[in-house]
Amino acid sequence: MYSAKIGDLPNGKAKGDEVEYIDYDVIEFVEKLVYSSGKDIWLVGGSEIVSILLKANLLHDIILSIHPKILGKGIPLFKNIWKEMNLKLINCKEYEA
Repeated sequence: MYSAKIGDLPNGKAKGDEVEYIDYDVIEFVEKLVYSSGKDIWLVGGSEIVSILLKANLLHDIILSIHPKILGKGIPLFKNIWKEMNLKLINCKEYEA
């Protein structure tokens, strides 16, 4: 779990050591995970962390869920992305609302 605000995170690790809390450079942390494990990493986060990792070319797949609701305003999906990125739709599945 990552937070840009020091002090927002609990000390240490979660029960079973399944979650690690960090408040340092998220790019450095993700690069360590990628190069040490060689496995896929599942990231759940908001526009800020997604944008950071997109700019660093550390996201290879994006699973995007769209809910059939119009909110009117809110947090943008991608934040501070200034260059065009080509994406390829691999799969699309529709669920009943």
